[in-house]
Amino acid sequence: AVDTAHFAALDPRTTSGAQPFRFLLTGKIQAHLSYRLEDTIAGLAAVRANGLDATLTIAGQLDAGAIAAANSAATRAGIRDHVHLLGPYTQQTAPDIYRAADAYVMTKHADPCPNTVIEAMACGLPVAYVASGGVPELVGPDAGAGVAADDNWDQPFRPSAEALAGVMQAVAENHQKMATAARQRAIAAFKLENWIARHREIFRSVLAAKA
Repeated sequence: AVDTAHFAALDPRTTSGAQPFRFLLTGKIQAHLSYRLEDTIAGLAAVRANGLDATLTIAGQLDAGAIAAANSAATRAGIRDHVHLLGPYTQQTAPDIYRAADAYVMTKHADPCPNTVIEAMACGLPVAYVASGGVPELVGPDAGAGVAADDNWDQPFRPSAEALAGVMQAVAENHQKMATAARQRAIAAFKLENWIARHREIFRSVLAAKA
């Protein structure tokens, strides 16, 4: 659940013709999760090669290994000037981080319920993702586009740069429709007040049964 009043979309939620198209990746990322950065940067390089003027902002607490991996991947791909590392942020400043972007990218393997995806959707960001863990259920059929994944427990599924670029391109091309769907889904499925009300109902029914 998220506070959809705090995590709110701009009104209206459009890019206003802004260039480049701005992708966002957030989270606490340590070296063992640096594949998230490398794969997203590879996707960005591929989608740029396909003609989309796009950038990637990475925001959150990254350890030294993750920072080195991101910088190395961006340099190898020749897109160092198009990848921006913002550093840590707070829950108070998080909505501004999301609203400064156009779409969110999630490539973490087998994450059961990443709250950052719900926060991004609440702020009107469609999601380009790897269809692993709980992310497909969070995003639903209309609020983003996903790469089919081999979801197993042995090793992280890593999409090809071309496959990830394909869903990034799809999100950019259908941005307004998906952005609207993302905000609507966040309110309908993950609004904090509804979550509290459902839990209150459960607790009351348990207490009533014990009375």
